[in-house]
Amino acid sequence: MKLPKNHTMKISMLTTAVFLFFCLTSAAQQLRPVELHGALRTEGNQMVNKDGIPPQLRGISLSWSLWAGKKYYNPEVIDWLTKDFKINLLRASMGVQPEGGYLENHDEQMKLMTTVIDRAISNGIYVLIDWHDHNADLHLEASKAFFTTMAKKYSGVPNVIYEIFNEPAQQKWDVIKAYSVEVIKTILHGGIRMWISLQPIRLRVSTTLFIRFIFTLPTLITRINSVQRLKWRCHMELHCLLQNGALANRMEMENLIVRKQPPG
Repeated sequence: MKLPKNHTMKISMLTTAVFLFFCLTSAAQQLRPVELHGALRTEGNQMVNKDGIPPQLRGISLSWSLWAGKKYYNPEVIDWLTKDFKINLLRASMGVQPEGGYLENHDEQMKLMTTVIDRAISNGIYVLIDWHDHNADLHLEASKAFFTTMAKKYSGVPNVIYEIFNEPAQQKWDVIKAYSVEVIKTILHGGIRMWISLQPIRLRVSTTLFIRFIFTLPTLITRINSVQRLKWRCHMELHCLLQNGALANRMEMENLIVRKQPPG
């Protein structure tokens, strides 16, 4: 049975569209994460890629670069995580204060960090350079020296994200802010452009010293109601920042997080 001419044309167009869709999908899948998303930036209260679309970054945090965790800081592990786990983000957590950390063994820690950072970059994934220090405010000069070296080495590399303070838990906001401003100024000294992160705060910084905060939630979930409790805790932290003048107004706060009561 011979189909009408207009039906034949419709089938042909549909076949072409499906073919193009699969071609484009295949091409996108072949691109490595940084090739696909490019340099990250903020738009409103979201982190977006080069096309203005919020990317989904999925990855693994290496253990501290100390003790038993040290053995994972090698190219083979990074290759394996990239190929087998399909990660697009790696967090390299450099031990600072404990025995054998950066403060005590600078050269070894720098070698461990640059080894995995360089491998992550060569694999085309994002890498979070973590100053893994719960008392970073007490080690300001050491932190500035470290990030000066990293910023010079990786200037202009879109893969690199800096985490300048790991989980400040006991420090007051003015202490955290003062520390952050000093480290950020140090990183920007070379006129570079990059992402800087501060747990649980993400700061977007450019050469114009424009700073944007994005609040994130930790993902160490152990109980089914942990997400709700974490959301409530984050809301309370945002409220404290609002009271301290760190946020412009309540609307800005509400745009950053959905307020939910904690479960009983």
